[in-house]
Amino acid sequence: MPDKKELSIVTFSSETVVFDGKGDRVVACPTQQEAVEYIRGQEIPVDRQGSEYYE
Repeated sequence: MPDKKELSIVTFSSETVVFDGKGDRVVACPTQQEAVEYIRGQEIPVDRQGSEYYE
């Protein structure tokens, strides 16, 4: 199983930025909600039995 990415969110007055585990900027979003949606989109899909699969 691949390592799960460590991502964090920092909200500034003009944007919300997603950083990786090394502190590198991954993406900047206008709202915190969009940053959360970006992170959710990075999750590994899981089938109904809980096994990972890759498309």
